[in-house]
Amino acid sequence: MKDFSYRDGRNTAPLRLETQDQGLVFECGHGPEKSDFLGAREAWVFEADGVYHMTYDGAGPDGWLACLATSRDLVTW
Repeated sequence: MKDFSYRDGRNTAPLRLETQDQGLVFECGHGPEKSDFLGAREAWVFEADGVYHMTYDGAGPDGWLACLATSRDLVTW
């Protein structure tokens, strides 16, 4: 891992993780009753007992709703 610093001297995190972009893994618009047909925002993912849970705000015909998607591999939701 290479050292990182901001040009303006701001503090950086002492511990960093390497990442790799996996591309699009979740496409909104397929929720029940079009609950996220118009978009999604504020996604959080956590794992419990081998299942990944993604909570997010979905925009649909009834406005913004709390939505949940689940996955076992972080690719198929």
